[in-house]
Amino acid sequence: MNKATRLARLIERLTNESGVYQTDIAGLSLTHFSAPDPPRHTIENPVLCVVAQGKISVFMPGEVHTHGPSHYLVMALDLPMIAEIVGASRAAPYLGVTLALDLNELSELSLSDVPSPAPANAAEKGLFFGEVDNHLSDAVYRLVGLLTRPEEIPTLAPLIRREIFYRLLSGNQSSLFRNLAIEKGQLWRIARIVDWMKKNYTDSFKIEDLARRANMSVASLHYWFKTVTTLSPLQFQKRLRLQEARRMLYRDGAAATTVGLRVGYESPSHFNRDYSRLFGAPPLRDMERMRSVSGGINGVPRVLPSAQKQSSPARRRTR
Repeated sequence: MNKATRLARLIERLTNESGVYQTDIAGLSLTHFSAPDPPRHTIENPVLCVVAQGKISVFMPGEVHTHGPSHYLVMALDLPMIAEIVGASRAAPYLGVTLALDLNELSELSLSDVPSPAPANAAEKGLFFGEVDNHLSDAVYRLVGLLTRPEEIPTLAPLIRREIFYRLLSGNQSSLFRNLAIEKGQLWRIARIVDWMKKNYTDSFKIEDLARRANMSVASLHYWFKTVTTLSPLQFQKRLRLQEARRMLYRDGAAATTVGLRVGYESPSHFNRDYSRLFGAPPLRDMERMRSVSGGINGVPRVLPSAQKQSSPARRRTR
C-alpha cells in the first residue's frame, strides 16, 4: 500500500459520508466527497491541502490547476478562488486533508537551521503546488492518526504540526515557503495588505495609501500584488465584496440592493452588473440556483467526534 492510499484509507475510516469535517486538532480538517462537487467561489485563509484520493481543480484568473493523489496545494494568503472536486464517486470518493498555516511558526522555523535544497527560480505566487515526499506524507499521516488517540493530541499534535512546517521549508518548494515566511519580504508584505483589505473590504482606498501601508512604491505594489494574487488591488477588492455579498444574500435573504450597499457599492445597477459577470446570473436567480443545490454555500457544520465515539456517524460541515 503506497503512502497516499494509506492516508486515504485512514480518512475514509474516520469520515463515513460526504462533507468537510472539523477535528479536535486545531486547524485540521478532513474532506470526503463521494460525488463531484460543483465549482465553489470561496476565499481561503492560508492553508496546506494534501490530496489522498481523487482530484481537485483550482481556478484563478487566467490559471487552472488540477492535481490528484500525492500532491499538495498551498494557499499562501487569503485569496478569492474557485475550487471544484472532480472525478469523485461513492466507490472512489475524493479524500483530503487541510491544515491551517501558521505564518509566525513558519517564520520562526525559517530563521533556524532548516536545510534547504538549491533555490528554485519560481515566481512568488499566492497559490502553489508540490509533490508530497515520504517525510511529509509520514508526518501528515501521523497527525491524522492522532484522531484515533485523542488523549495524545494535546502533547503530540503541536510537535507533528511543527514537523510538517519543517518538511515544507526543506522540501521541493522550500524557496516559496521561505519567501512566505521571511518577514518584510515581498510575499509577506502582500499577505499583510491582503489581510487588511479582507478586514476593510467595504472601505474605499487609494493605491498610494496601500503602498505606504506596505512600505512599497506604487509601481512595486501593483507588480507584486498582481504577481501574487493574479488580480489588481481594485479587482481583488471587488471580488471580496461580491463573494461576501453572495454569502449575505444566501444567509440573510436580504434584498440585493441592501446587500450591495452593505458591501460598499454605491450603485445598485453597478452591483448587479458585477455580480452577474462573476457568478453567471443576477442575484435573485443565483440565489434560486444556490438553494436548489444541496448544502448551499456553507451548509451545516460537521465535527469529527472523539475516537471513543467513532462507531457512530460523524457530524460534518457540508458544502
